[in-house]
Amino acid sequence: MQAARPVQPEPLPVAPAVEAARPVAAEDLRVGDYVTVAHTHYQVLLIPDGPGEHHAPRVERLTARPRETGRPRKVVGIALPYLLVELINGKHTTLDLRAHALLKLPHAYGQLATKRFKANRPPKDDDKKSRKRKKHHKGRKGKKGR
Repeated sequence: MQAARPVQPEPLPVAPAVEAARPVAAEDLRVGDYVTVAHTHYQVLLIPDGPGEHHAPRVERLTARPRETGRPRKVVGIALPYLLVELINGKHTTLDLRAHALLKLPHAYGQLATKRFKANRPPKDDDKKSRKRKKHHKGRKGKKGR
């Protein structure tokens, strides 16, 4: 008689690894990376203008988080301290790394978010105009001889 084998439980499904967006130094950026602006630094000149204010003008540094934080931007060119990035709408802009603190996004997240944002985008104005033109021209067929 053989000894009964213990029943092995089925392995639990493995959850996909969660990757975090991480602060990145300018020299660690590469073309093809996905980044987002974590916050922007502004310098504001404060000039005393009240009756009792007698101090010299001073520069204050303010930090703000932009509304589009989390939206991926793909790095397409680097000339430190500037980055050329592609926005999710396909347009390009530059970022001055002296004024922007960036987070490097996981590559899979950048690709997925870009794809989803593009899918949610309404048609361009040019597309709407060309559709109107086509409708307008359809109604004119046959009225040529008048």
